[in-house]
Order: sequence, then C-alpha cells, then structure tokens
Amino acid sequence: MCFTNACASLPKPRSATTSDRAFFERFLAQLSERLSAPSPDLPSIRCIGRTTLKRILVQIRDQLAIPGYRQLPARELIEHLKGSGLLEPIRVMEAGTQEVSERFYAVGLGVSAASVDPLELLMALEPRGVVCYFSALRFHGLTTQVPSHHHIAVLTDWGSRSTSAATGVLSASSARPFNPLGTERFTYQETPYYTTARDRVLVPGVQTRYLGERSLVRVTTLEQTLLDTLHRPLSSGGPAVVNEAWDTALDSLDESRLVKYLEQVDDPALERRIGFLLEARGYGPAGRLAARLTEIAGRVADGSLRDAIPLFQGYPGTCTDPAWRVEFP
Repeated sequence: MCFTNACASLPKPRSATTSDRAFFERFLAQLSERLSAPSPDLPSIRCIGRTTLKRILVQIRDQLAIPGYRQLPARELIEHLKGSGLLEPIRVMEAGTQEVSERFYAVGLGVSAASVDPLELLMALEPRGVVCYFSALRFHGLTTQVPSHHHIAVLTDWGSRSTSAATGVLSASSARPFNPLGTERFTYQETPYYTTARDRVLVPGVQTRYLGERSLVRVTTLEQTLLDTLHRPLSSGGPAVVNEAWDTALDSLDESRLVKYLEQVDDPALERRIGFLLEARGYGPAGRLAARLTEIAGRVADGSLRDAIPLFQGYPGTCTDPAWRVEFP
C-alpha cells in the first residue's frame, strides 16, 4: 500500500504549511512501508484497531524525530489520515456501556468500512487470537447460516485439564454475569463479537490463511472446527448448524489430522460423540481413527464408560444410542 502516491493527488488542507507538508510526506512514506504487508503482529493492513494504530503512528513519529512534531498527538495524526481519505472509522457498540466508539479503522484509499470482513475485525481485536466456532464454520464453508455471533479465542497455558479449561470459556471478570458464549466485546451491524479463553492443549489445530492479499487470519482447521462444534455447540450455532457442518465436511475430512487432534486432546466423551455422529451418517473411518474409535466403543461395551452423555452439551436428548451411550434428539 503506497500512502505517498495515494496522497499526491489529494488536496492539502488550506492551513498546511510547507513544513507540515514535508513532515506528512515523510510520515506517510514510513507508514506506507510499515503497512506494506500483513504480519503475525499486524494480521490485517486493511482493518486496524485504534489502540494498535495509535501505537504505530507514535512509533513512526518518534523515529522521525522532526523538531516541532515530536509531541504531535496520535489523535491529530489520525484526524489527518481521516481527512486525507486514508482512514474510515468503523464504529461499534461497546458491550456493557452500549456506547458507540471508533474502535477500528478501514485503512487505505478505496477501503470502506462496509468492505471489511468480520474475520478482519476479529483479528484486529485480538491479533494473536484464533478465529473459532461459528466464525470458523463460516470460513470453511461448513454452514449456509449467517453467523449470529462471532468468536476469537485467546489461547492460554493453564497447565491443567480442569473442568473450567475443558469448557473453553473463561470469564473476563468474576463480577460479570456468566455468559456461555464467552466475553462479549462489542456489537457491529447488530452482530455481537466475543472473545473466549481456551486451553492451548484443547486447540491443537490452528492454521494461518490469507483473506485476500492484505489480511491474514489465524483460524482453526476444518477438523479442529468440527471438534469445537462438540465442545461448544452453542457457540457454534446450535445443533442444526452442527449437524449441517458434519454433513458437509465428511467428503473433505482429513482422518489423519483428526485422529492426531484426538490423541492430543484425549477426551473419551468427545470421541464417543464423534463415533456416534460418523456411524449415524454411514461413514466408515479407516486406519488409526477406526482403531481409536473401536477402542472407545469397546470401553463402552465393557462398562468402563457406562454413563450416558448428551450428543450436544447443553441440549438434552430423548433417545440413547446403546453402542456409544450417547443421548440424541
């Protein structure tokens, strides 16, 4: 993205002096270089959070160290970029206060707030986060439903397989009411956006993909996304969406990747649910996946795993499959 070339044809503010123009030309050249390509720390150069943008602008200002401009506030730099048509505010409704804020910006000539993808907003919110649940289903084309909420996970090293870790949700504050979807951060275009803290051990399947040429997205793989539908069916859109996802994914399922994740997560309840779902769809796994599910089915048969479990956590079933001891609608 070349800010200097883009600005050459833009009218200068009437009040701008020669020194102002010289400063901003150098400033924009540095900004253009900084935003030339996405990176792990700045996954999108089309959509940037206000806090991140202010930090970048202040760093460039300080590096230039031009007398008379060393104390120029970041907010003034932002206003200049907005006036030049290089930034368009993306206004969201903050959770809790319900106040409208200028939390994000669409960056570059021709980049409008309307053109920014929800996944870019998620990555701008948590640059080191991982898109998951309903948002990941949308990314992989596993659902035809429009997400009613978006999620990005913050991976943590909790060090133990506690019940709270297994749920994949950590409340941001004990004073806040518990929300099974995670921590609501803001609402944009009537859709809430959530962060959720998850144990890194439970999310082994993460990949980085391009979302166009100017944005990267860290997202759960297709197989990890399927596992997540059974960890958190509510966050994934509910039973109808989960069933649609499994129906859609079977033709492209990578069994070697799936069984690798199962071996790392090591959750018999999860494997029973998968065994039931695959069997109900007439899908016959092979190799290591077949061997692992057969071993789990044997533990159900000999009574080692005798307690019935719901297919979808939080959604009680009306029937129980005898082979897997899984309750389903």
